[in-house]
Amino acid sequence: MADAVDFLEKWPAHATGRSYARSQASIVNSRIVSLSEVETKISNLIPKPKFLETLEKNIADRLKDIQPDDRDSRFQIFKEAFQSFIYSFKTYKHFLSSIYQEYEEFLNFYKAEAQKLRPVKEYLWTISQECDERILKIQKKEKPEINSLRREIVRLRDLISQLKGEKLGLETQVGHLTQSLKEEHEKFRYEADAKLLLISEINAMRMQFDEIEVITKHAQIKTNENDDPVLLKIALEQARKAQSVSEFELVQLKAEYVNVMPKNRYDMLMDENLQLKNDFEAIMKEYEGLNESFKLLKNQLNEVMKQRDESESKIQQMQKVSTPRPEWNEVGRKLPGGLTKWLEETVSMTSQEKMHFMVNQFTLQNNENTEFNLNTYIKEELNFIPLFLQTDSTVKPRPMQLRDCLLIVHELWLTRKSEKDFIKEQSLGQRRRLLTSRRLSQVQTRSHPPAGTQSKSPSTHHQHRDVFKSFDEFLNHFFKQIYGIEQIRIEWAHTFYSMLVKETHCYKLIELKKIIDNKMDEECHWHFESWIKSIEEQILLFIDSNNNNNNSSMNTC
Repeated sequence: MADAVDFLEKWPAHATGRSYARSQASIVNSRIVSLSEVETKISNLIPKPKFLETLEKNIADRLKDIQPDDRDSRFQIFKEAFQSFIYSFKTYKHFLSSIYQEYEEFLNFYKAEAQKLRPVKEYLWTISQECDERILKIQKKEKPEINSLRREIVRLRDLISQLKGEKLGLETQVGHLTQSLKEEHEKFRYEADAKLLLISEINAMRMQFDEIEVITKHAQIKTNENDDPVLLKIALEQARKAQSVSEFELVQLKAEYVNVMPKNRYDMLMDENLQLKNDFEAIMKEYEGLNESFKLLKNQLNEVMKQRDESESKIQQMQKVSTPRPEWNEVGRKLPGGLTKWLEETVSMTSQEKMHFMVNQFTLQNNENTEFNLNTYIKEELNFIPLFLQTDSTVKPRPMQLRDCLLIVHELWLTRKSEKDFIKEQSLGQRRRLLTSRRLSQVQTRSHPPAGTQSKSPSTHHQHRDVFKSFDEFLNHFFKQIYGIEQIRIEWAHTFYSMLVKETHCYKLIELKKIIDNKMDEECHWHFESWIKSIEEQILLFIDSNNNNNNSSMNTC
């Protein structure tokens, strides 16, 4: 740029016209680009000053090596060109430098403002991302409801189209019926007129017949008086003519009125038409009622949608403000005693009180697990060791939940019941065989009495003695069936009995522990089960009788 000072000339005194062709400026990539004479292929009309020509040539050469998108490099090139322009013109240096400084300050100010707005831009980007995520969540939540509402709308539209089709069908049916009614009415009118004409003709024929009869009587009287054969012949011919005329009229009447409908059938068709008209009016009223109910349901649906949106917005606000609460019912199911005990003991507690209660329960359970010793309990509380707990090896406690313990108890009573039923069936079969053998022996002794009779019933009774196991033996056999390895069996048996000892809230476990400790008879359990079954049967019978009474009363009404 320093070499351009040597070629400095006065401008624009050097030329009064334009210095370049109008087509040298063009727009490339939304930017104004100055093209050279070689590129435009148009020679300059008036020669430029050498300083301006060298300055433009220098800028064009430097811009060739820079991409159009590199704004900083382009700005730097034009900045240096402007600085060289300021240094070249000594007279305007102060003025142009002040302009340059103002532009620099203004540019730096906007750069600083843009730097300040960068965190705002990042904050806006993060907010837009959060809003997009919220919108996606809301769309996911509302998608099943929208789908269900769309299905409901489609169903209601199908129902409306079906009702419209039924309405059109009924209208066409009513049109056909009215047309047929008009035709039948015209037929009936024609038949009524024909009947009136027939009645008038019959009356006229009767009158003619009466007149002929009177004439014949007079003729007979005269013939009887005169006994003229000519008169008799004439009267006979007249009578034959009258008979032929009457027969012709009778045949004509039969031919005309053979297809005439009776009046009772006409009345029946009129009644049917009236009934169809009433049914059509009732169906139209029902359709109007359904249409009104559909509109009402649509309005209610819109209100429900608005309420749902409001409630969702409130829930979101509450979720932002409030802290999350745990599912206390799931916590109660995991604690000993189950959900019912948890609900009974934490009826009016707050969330913080429930948390303290849960911590106390865990600490009590840990203390019980650490302090409880099954061997010392058996020595102190029981005078004997149950058969399924007897062992010489060391026993490691195993963890067991209340649910697993209840499942074992349920399976235990089921196997005990099946064993008991099997032994009962066996004993019944043996008794039947004994009875049949006794009867056969009695029959044989009656027919062939032996020398010395001895009863065999005691020996047979001793042969078929009762093989029903005690509950202790059954329990030992039950655990052996479940757990094949002896060490695992004894560990689970000790864990099961310790659960029976610890759990003081479940009636089934307390009852089983009393039976194992010989504090309760096993028959009490079976008596209680049979009593519950009988009560259930009575309740079911009572419900069935009430239902039958209600049905009979409805039928009578």
